[in-house]
Amino acid sequence: MTNFLNVVGYGGLFTSAILLVRVAIHAVRKFK
Repeated sequence: MTNFLNVVGYGGLFTSAILLVRVAIHAVRKFK
């Protein structure tokens, strides 16, 4: 059960990281 929670936690962090990167790229393109 603990391993499952760890996987879910890492999945959430990974998804958040991807969203942040996409937002950052969009912002950079907008400022340019």
